[in-house]
Amino acid sequence: MITKFKSINNLAVFQDFNWDTSVRDDGNNVILFKPINIFYGRNYSGKTTLSRIVRALETDNISDKYENPQFEVSIKDVADSTPNNLTAHGKKIRVFNEDFVKDNLRFITNSDESITPFAIIGGNAKIEAEIQELKNDLGSNEEENESGFYLELRKATTIETKAVYAFQTENNSLSQQLATKALDRNTGIKYRSDRFGDQNYTTTKLLSDIETVLETLYQPITDEGVAQKLNLLKENANADIPASARPNLDLTTLNTKAKALVTKSISSSNKIEQLLKDAILNRWVKEGRQIHKDKLLQCSFCGNDISEKRWRELDSHFDEESEKLEEEIDAAISEIDNSILNLDLQLQINKTDFYSKFHPDLDTLISNLEIHTY
Repeated sequence: MITKFKSINNLAVFQDFNWDTSVRDDGNNVILFKPINIFYGRNYSGKTTLSRIVRALETDNISDKYENPQFEVSIKDVADSTPNNLTAHGKKIRVFNEDFVKDNLRFITNSDESITPFAIIGGNAKIEAEIQELKNDLGSNEEENESGFYLELRKATTIETKAVYAFQTENNSLSQQLATKALDRNTGIKYRSDRFGDQNYTTTKLLSDIETVLETLYQPITDEGVAQKLNLLKENANADIPASARPNLDLTTLNTKAKALVTKSISSSNKIEQLLKDAILNRWVKEGRQIHKDKLLQCSFCGNDISEKRWRELDSHFDEESEKLEEEIDAAISEIDNSILNLDLQLQINKTDFYSKFHPDLDTLISNLEIHTY
């Protein structure tokens, strides 16, 4: 049931009409339509316009003589009707006004016109017209002489039959290929125990594997990876690898010896101060002294004579006590080098003792060991 004309604008006499503002009783309460309502008023007061709004809810169309008509009609239990959803309400509405007369009873205004049937016994003229239109669309069902939808159906059926046959043919071919790949005695996965190792392999498992490789995140194995896997399959069982002995490195003893040597004091008398302050220069002079002693009278670097006084100064600087300390330091360094060498020998990794799948990890361990050793 229509409860009110909520708003009307740009429709004949109605401009910015608002029901809640205009239609109120003596107590200023908004009035709504009753089950039966009677409109009366002078000519051109808007009665026909209201009937045209209601008829638009029946015919889904409003006269095009109105420019940009706007209205809202409130209907109980459904959304308001507007020019954008005229028949969405789903209600049965019938309007007999002057527009209806012009559309269906034209003889009243023109004796030469006839009556357009709007109702017949057992039905409605509009429905009959729609039925006839549907029959025309449906066409003829005469075999080999179809028309309309029947012809389209025959063509679609032919296309469907060909498509079903093509699908069945391809599906059978695919099923055969899957069966061959999974179960063929010469090439099937089931019988390739040298590579796959599944004697219970089936076509169902193959379909599952195909779904896996088709996933977006699936990463196919590289050729190198395939080669590694094949090498792993070909490998024989390796002997158990014995536990590595803990490296024996007596750091405490080495540290004690080194500390004693680097803190040992020697006499500073008769030492050449310049050489004491510069270790590199001291070593260079020492090596030059060994080259010239009892062999050359002139300095091979500057060409000057080496005086007896200078020899005495050098002999005092490189005295027996210093020589002995240096020998002890060299011996300690040699001992440390030997300990490192022995440690390297104890930590040797033989990759051939391990399965090939572990070789990349072993390469990393060996590389890290070399970095930390040297």
